[in-house]
Amino acid sequence: MSNVLAPVEVQRRRFTVEEYYQMAEVGILGPEDHVENPVRLLRDAEPQSDVVLLRPPLRRDWEHKAEPPDALLVVEIADTSYRYDRRIKLPLYARVGIPEVWIVDLAHAVVEVFREPREAGYAFAQRVERGGMIAPAALPDAAIAVTEILPPA
Repeated sequence: MSNVLAPVEVQRRRFTVEEYYQMAEVGILGPEDHVENPVRLLRDAEPQSDVVLLRPPLRRDWEHKAEPPDALLVVEIADTSYRYDRRIKLPLYARVGIPEVWIVDLAHAVVEVFREPREAGYAFAQRVERGGMIAPAALPDAAIAVTEILPPA
């Protein structure tokens, strides 16, 4: 008998959002797994955003999943995830119409602000450094200093 293992072809398969929730319903995912209730973007896309500002009134039941029209602002905190957040998540957010996205770029100590979603991306982009102020377009009076968002220099 030979001790050589035969190669096995492994096929990857993405879960749909419905399958993800079914796993929670039947107990595969439980409260100890620290799963979240993020914004459902597409049938197979429900990224785990770091912060989501939702349009009121907020529904408190688990049956209602937040969808793109519910979101006013999505914030991604990016360190090692910057390339993924910028190249994968950002275009997806634009495509489904999330009105505003902030990427907090920890490596470069800036907050990138994206507004005016289009199919091909965001029409407005701005980099705000330490010392600058930003406010969500939906809440222009709620300005915050970028130094309050970034870790100490």
